[in-house]
Amino acid sequence: MSTELVFGGSTTTPFGGTAPGQAAPWFQVLEQAFFQLTATPEGRAQYGDPSKGATLAQAWRTAQLLGVPPRVCLLAAGQPRASADGIARVITMSPADLVATLNVLFSREARIATQIFTFDGRTGHSVTLLHADASGFTFHDPWPGDSLLSKHQNAAGIHAQHDGQRWRLTSAELETVIVAAFVPPLAWAELIGQAGRVRYQDLQASDFWRFFHIRETGRAEAEPGVPVVQLRTGGFAEHLSLIVRLSKQDSIDAAELRIRGAWLAGAGAPLAADLAGNFLKAMAPSVDRAQVEPIARAILEHLHPAGSEVRQPMAGSIVSIDTAMLDGAPWRSLRIDCL
Repeated sequence: MSTELVFGGSTTTPFGGTAPGQAAPWFQVLEQAFFQLTATPEGRAQYGDPSKGATLAQAWRTAQLLGVPPRVCLLAAGQPRASADGIARVITMSPADLVATLNVLFSREARIATQIFTFDGRTGHSVTLLHADASGFTFHDPWPGDSLLSKHQNAAGIHAQHDGQRWRLTSAELETVIVAAFVPPLAWAELIGQAGRVRYQDLQASDFWRFFHIRETGRAEAEPGVPVVQLRTGGFAEHLSLIVRLSKQDSIDAAELRIRGAWLAGAGAPLAADLAGNFLKAMAPSVDRAQVEPIARAILEHLHPAGSEVRQPMAGSIVSIDTAMLDGAPWRSLRIDCL
């Protein structure tokens, strides 16, 4: 009986594709905790061995352990040694269709970063796709030195090229080695015509928009065609900052509410609590509506200026609270990311 494939790099690849030492502090803390967790045989059985790699199911569980919503697994057909048993949602397709689907996803999304798994006939490996265009894909490889998909480093004849600190390979090359890809659930839902993120026009028609007398005050482009929209409440606007980032489909990709700490500690506390709870319910994608209500109630205590940091993944999005410094003063930041 053939041994199930193990993919090197799959337990250590940051989903944002950051270079070593550049990952967000929360990720670095979780990564250290992960290494401690996998120091035991039980932990390695669940999440893989950092020194050897992980199966697809182990890598999928690790992704959630590191704080992202459960990914949809796109699995290449004809891979008898790659099992997706234990993964909640698996879509099987040909390698060509899988690569074509990834191309479409990247054409639709500005912020997407997708972990993929490859096998060259000898070695299983994992990298993070960061960009796609007509000539192929840009990716981050956690392997030190040359990528395992570069010339002389793989048995499939793939010749990935340097692209600054990243690497590039063609779609045809990727077809020959791809085994699976983990894609964000909301991006996948929208791709197949299901409900995903909140549309900006629906936010403008919502009770939240009307009740708090929200209006748009400005726009700037974080990237070409991807606007960041500055919003303003009808009252107490000097104590509040509200920003939404839109996707290429004009949906809420991320939203952040900032509350001045001094105001939050005083007379503004009741209004801040009401605004924060309604903010989350208005911005949450439909798949998270049932889950966000108790989360909104539970995290309000952390809005206090001395509150701790919070990061709570849900089925499709992530809610986080931390402290931001503006003009030398502390503000509490409540954010929802629809990854």
